Amino acid sequence: MEETKPRHHVTRYRNRDQRNTLESHFIQKNPSPPKNRVKIDKIPLDVSDYMIEDWINEFDEPIFLKFYDTKENRTCIFELKDLTKMKDFVSKYNNFQVHEGENISVEIIDIRSKNKGRNQNRFILKDTTRRDRDYGRRRGNNRGSLGSHYDNSKKSQKKKTVEKPKSVEQLDAELDAYMNS
Repeated sequence: MEETKPRHHVTRYRNRDQRNTLESHFIQKNPSPPKNRVKIDKIPLDVSDYMIEDWINEFDEPIFLKFYDTKENRTCIFELKDLTKMKDFVSKYNNFQVHEGENISVEIIDIRSKNKGRNQNRFILKDTTRRDRDYGRRRGNNRGSLGSHYDNSKKSQKKKTVEKPKSVEQLDAELDAYMNS
Protein backbone atom coordinates (compact mmCIF):
# COMPACT_ATOMS: atom_id res chain seq x y z
CA MET A 1 0.00 0.00 0.00
CA GLU A 2 1.14 3.43 -0.83
CA GLU A 3 0.74 6.26 1.60
CA THR A 4 -0.63 9.36 0.06
CA LYS A 5 1.27 12.36 1.27
CA PRO A 6 -0.22 15.78 0.83
CA ARG A 7 1.56 17.77 -1.84
CA HIS A 8 3.65 20.61 -0.58
CA HIS A 9 2.54 23.80 -2.31
CA VAL A 10 4.83 26.78 -2.33
CA THR A 11 2.97 30.03 -2.50
CA ARG A 12 4.27 32.69 -4.78
CA TYR A 13 6.39 35.32 -3.11
CA ARG A 14 4.83 38.76 -3.29
CA ASN A 15 7.26 41.38 -4.46
CA ARG A 16 7.69 44.67 -2.65
CA ASP A 17 5.21 46.61 -4.78
CA GLN A 18 2.43 44.19 -3.99
CA ARG A 19 3.29 44.11 -0.29
CA ASN A 20 3.19 47.89 -0.13
CA THR A 21 -0.46 47.90 -1.15
CA LEU A 22 -1.20 46.85 2.43
CA GLU A 23 0.42 49.92 3.90
CA SER A 24 -2.87 51.46 4.97
CA HIS A 25 -3.30 48.60 7.45
CA PHE A 26 -0.27 49.58 9.48
CA ILE A 27 -0.06 52.40 11.98
CA GLN A 28 2.65 54.89 11.20
CA LYS A 29 4.78 55.94 14.16
CA ASN A 30 6.57 59.23 14.28
CA PRO A 31 10.27 59.02 15.07
CA SER A 32 11.29 60.43 18.42
CA PRO A 33 12.86 63.89 18.35
CA PRO A 34 16.65 64.01 18.53
CA LYS A 35 18.33 64.59 21.86
CA ASN A 36 20.47 67.66 22.21
CA ARG A 37 23.77 67.09 23.96
CA VAL A 38 26.89 69.16 24.41
CA LYS A 39 30.20 67.89 23.05
CA ILE A 40 33.44 69.21 24.51
CA ASP A 41 36.28 68.30 22.18
CA LYS A 42 40.08 68.66 22.22
CA ILE A 43 40.37 68.42 26.01
CA PRO A 44 44.04 67.98 26.98
CA LEU A 45 44.83 64.68 28.70
CA ASP A 46 46.07 66.38 31.87
CA VAL A 47 42.69 68.09 32.55
CA SER A 48 40.84 66.04 35.17
CA ASP A 49 37.27 64.80 34.98
CA TYR A 50 36.50 66.67 38.18
CA MET A 51 37.49 70.00 36.63
CA ILE A 52 35.16 69.42 33.69
CA GLU A 53 32.36 68.30 36.00
CA ASP A 54 32.81 71.52 37.98
CA TRP A 55 32.40 73.54 34.77
CA ILE A 56 29.20 71.64 33.98
CA ASN A 57 27.83 71.90 37.52
CA GLU A 58 28.09 75.70 37.31
CA PHE A 59 25.06 75.54 35.03
CA ASP A 60 23.11 72.48 36.19
CA GLU A 61 23.39 68.85 37.28
CA PRO A 62 23.97 66.71 34.15
CA ILE A 63 21.45 64.07 33.13
CA PHE A 64 24.04 62.29 31.02
CA LEU A 65 27.84 62.55 31.23
CA LYS A 66 30.47 60.45 29.47
CA PHE A 67 34.19 60.85 28.74
CA TYR A 68 36.06 59.40 25.77
CA ASP A 69 39.86 59.13 25.71
CA THR A 70 42.10 59.00 22.65
CA LYS A 71 45.88 59.11 22.35
CA GLU A 72 46.01 62.84 21.68
CA ASN A 73 43.09 64.30 23.66
CA ARG A 74 39.76 63.63 25.35
CA THR A 75 36.13 64.27 24.54
CA CYS A 76 33.21 64.78 26.90
CA ILE A 77 29.53 64.50 25.99
CA PHE A 78 26.85 65.57 28.43
CA GLU A 79 23.21 66.56 28.59
CA LEU A 80 21.42 69.03 30.83
CA LYS A 81 17.68 69.30 31.50
CA ASP A 82 17.40 72.79 30.03
CA LEU A 83 18.49 73.61 26.47
CA THR A 84 19.09 77.28 27.31
CA LYS A 85 21.62 76.30 29.96
CA MET A 86 23.41 74.11 27.42
CA LYS A 87 23.53 77.08 25.01
CA ASP A 88 24.93 79.25 27.81
CA PHE A 89 27.61 76.64 28.48
CA VAL A 90 28.56 76.59 24.79
CA SER A 91 28.77 80.38 24.61
CA LYS A 92 30.99 80.52 27.71
CA TYR A 93 33.36 77.61 27.04
CA ASN A 94 33.66 77.47 23.23
CA ASN A 95 37.31 78.25 22.33
CA PHE A 96 38.08 78.38 26.06
CA GLN A 97 41.81 78.38 26.75
CA VAL A 98 42.59 75.57 29.20
CA HIS A 99 46.37 75.89 28.99
CA GLU A 100 48.53 78.26 27.03
CA GLY A 101 47.92 77.51 23.36
CA GLU A 102 45.35 74.76 24.05
CA ASN A 103 41.72 75.67 23.40
CA ILE A 104 38.74 73.37 23.73
CA SER A 105 35.86 73.39 21.27
CA VAL A 106 32.28 73.09 22.52
CA GLU A 107 29.17 72.52 20.41
CA ILE A 108 25.61 71.25 20.71
CA ILE A 109 25.01 68.03 18.78
CA ASP A 110 21.82 66.15 17.91
CA ILE A 111 21.75 62.48 18.81
CA ARG A 112 19.05 60.25 17.39
CA SER A 113 18.12 57.09 19.25
CA LYS A 114 19.42 53.87 17.76
CA ASN A 115 17.03 51.11 16.77
CA LYS A 116 17.02 48.54 19.52
CA GLY A 117 16.21 45.22 18.00
CA ARG A 118 16.20 43.99 14.48
CA ASN A 119 12.50 44.34 13.71
CA GLN A 120 11.59 47.31 15.86
CA ASN A 121 10.52 49.43 12.92
CA ARG A 122 9.18 46.56 10.88
CA PHE A 123 5.72 48.00 10.39
CA ILE A 124 6.64 51.65 10.23
CA LEU A 125 5.96 52.93 6.77
CA LYS A 126 8.77 54.45 4.86
CA ASP A 127 9.10 56.41 1.65
CA THR A 128 8.16 54.10 -1.22
CA THR A 129 9.21 56.39 -4.06
CA ARG A 130 12.49 54.47 -4.50
CA ARG A 131 14.41 57.61 -5.43
CA ASP A 132 17.07 57.31 -2.77
CA ARG A 133 17.48 53.55 -2.59
CA ASP A 134 20.76 51.97 -3.52
CA TYR A 135 19.82 48.69 -5.15
CA GLY A 136 22.20 45.80 -4.92
CA ARG A 137 24.46 47.21 -2.20
CA ARG A 138 23.25 44.80 0.42
CA ARG A 139 24.46 41.67 -1.29
CA GLY A 140 27.27 42.84 -3.47
CA ASN A 141 26.31 44.57 -6.68
CA ASN A 142 24.53 41.59 -8.17
CA ARG A 143 20.99 40.77 -7.18
CA GLY A 144 21.62 37.03 -7.20
CA SER A 145 25.01 37.05 -5.54
CA LEU A 146 25.73 35.31 -2.28
CA GLY A 147 25.51 37.07 1.06
CA SER A 148 28.31 38.99 2.71
CA HIS A 149 29.37 36.02 4.84
CA TYR A 150 30.53 34.27 1.67
CA ASP A 151 32.86 37.10 0.65
CA ASN A 152 36.59 36.83 1.09
CA SER A 153 36.86 38.18 4.58
CA LYS A 154 39.93 39.46 6.36
CA LYS A 155 40.17 36.20 8.26
CA SER A 156 40.49 34.14 5.12
CA GLN A 157 43.02 36.59 3.68
CA LYS A 158 45.14 36.27 6.82
CA LYS A 159 45.17 32.50 6.47
CA LYS A 160 46.33 32.76 2.87
CA THR A 161 49.24 35.08 3.67
CA VAL A 162 51.17 32.73 5.94
CA GLU A 163 54.78 33.80 6.36
CA LYS A 164 57.38 31.43 5.04
CA PRO A 165 59.63 30.06 7.77
CA LYS A 166 63.02 31.73 7.92
CA SER A 167 66.11 29.76 7.10
CA VAL A 168 68.72 28.87 9.71
CA GLU A 169 71.13 31.46 8.27
CA GLN A 170 68.56 34.25 8.56
CA LEU A 171 67.77 33.32 12.15
CA ASP A 172 71.49 33.21 13.03
CA ALA A 173 72.00 36.65 11.45
CA GLU A 174 69.11 38.10 13.48
CA LEU A 175 70.46 36.56 16.68
CA ASP A 176 73.97 37.92 16.06
CA ALA A 177 72.59 41.39 15.31
CA TYR A 178 70.56 41.29 18.52
CA MET A 179 73.43 40.06 20.66
CA ASN A 180 75.85 42.68 19.25
CA SER A 181 73.51 45.62 19.83
